[in-house]
Amino acid sequence: MKLWEKVNNLTGYDSKSRNIVEYLNAAAKFLIGSLPEKYLWSIASEEEITGYTSAGVSKIGNGSGTAYDKIIAVYRFDGTKKRLASESPDDMAYTYDETSSISRSTKMFPSYYRLADKIYIKPDPDYNSSDASKTYTDIEGVSTTVTAGGGDKGIIIYAAPPTVSANTQSWNLVEFEHVAITYAASLDAKRKADLAAVDEDFELAQLYQSQSQDFYQKCIQEFQAITGGLAAAPQQQATQRAEEMRST
Repeated sequence: MKLWEKVNNLTGYDSKSRNIVEYLNAAAKFLIGSLPEKYLWSIASEEEITGYTSAGVSKIGNGSGTAYDKIIAVYRFDGTKKRLASESPDDMAYTYDETSSISRSTKMFPSYYRLADKIYIKPDPDYNSSDASKTYTDIEGVSTTVTAGGGDKGIIIYAAPPTVSANTQSWNLVEFEHVAITYAASLDAKRKADLAAVDEDFELAQLYQSQSQDFYQKCIQEFQAITGGLAAAPQQQATQRAEEMRST
């Protein structure tokens, strides 16, 4: 049975896949935003941050090129050693490259910050992906040469919401499959409540609205039972759910 069919099986409705698939993808965003990091490693992706492209174009200081959904960990290599970078506020970004700053990042103690949908790792990774040596000037004004295949990389590990289609039969995060189904069911019931209200069948609209709330409460209860509590604050949950309902 496909995932969207499982939603209909739970609600008893006969909703079309095009509606339910949208709600299942909203459920994926809800889960990724709410789950503690330890549950996301199984679906994590990794991006390498280098200083030069294979064509020899410098990327030093440019930050990552990907907008991330949820950051799990950021590392910076120090030679052969993999150093865990600590997150820092973006309003202090100007201090990380200042030689005299007490907030200055080092290879042993790297840091990162988020700005404009990018991740900036400090000190800047300078790994040379090209087949020729490259030279740049570091923050101390020293000319530094990195040979082909030399320098240090940055690593960003992140989780993105699994994408559901009409043919999807199983959930990537197996233990949370029913949570996603119940969440989607709550949104589908809300859609039917809105349609009934447009038709001025307010009694039916109230019935669907009540079912929507019941499905949502079951979703939260199941989520708490698995994780021991919600990572997202109640207000954050309410805001996200309101935005999803407006978009649908």
